Amino acid sequence: WIHRHVPENEIRDLFAGADLVLLTYDKHFRSASGVLNAAVGFRKPCVASGGGGLRSVVERYALGWFVEPDSVSALKAGIQSAMRGGMTPRWDAYELENSWARNAQLVRERMFFENDEVPNPNNWLMTKHE
Repeated sequence: WIHRHVPENEIRDLFAGADLVLLTYDKHFRSASGVLNAAVGFRKPCVASGGGGLRSVVERYALGWFVEPDSVSALKAGIQSAMRGGMTPRWDAYELENSWARNAQLVRERMFFENDEVPNPNNWLMTKHE
């Protein structure tokens, strides 16, 4: 285990040596995961836990297995599922729909009300997915 900040010059080697990335956030986690973005970039599946929208992202793009947060037994079961495989991640779809360009477009549309339309706040930062 590495219990420190990992400098950028070490990241490539860590992901290259990994078969699986564990994203063990607790139930209070309510943010995006930079580590998940890195895992996608290196095409590494994950076992993830946490609150907020992390579950929907992992499941929508089949990026790995989501387990209940704060549970050692759930994490163990998720790792065992990952070892059996069977997941077909949608790496390219995730990268396309969550790119910097796409996020900048969404912010621009919502902040500057393109086409003079006032957006519905209930739809902010939501995208349509198949």
